[in-house]
Amino acid sequence: MNTLAPILRLFLVLRMESDDLKAPTLDEKLRVVISNALKQSLADSPEAQKLFEIEGRGLILPGRFRPDEAALAYHRDALFQQG
Repeated sequence: MNTLAPILRLFLVLRMESDDLKAPTLDEKLRVVISNALKQSLADSPEAQKLFEIEGRGLILPGRFRPDEAALAYHRDALFQQG
């Protein structure tokens, strides 16, 4: 059973609901980065703990349809708030 699928769904939901936190994001090596503010606001959520466990892990990408590196860099530099 693939346990990553529910975690990715949670990742997307948190991303949509956390515009004020601009989290999560991906670093230059496509590893998951979660803001400290999001960690604090969801510290008591068992579901969020699964997401927190994948922080620092890299994505495994297909050969095609890679993420736009410029868009990710913009998100990290201009939008993501670590605080």
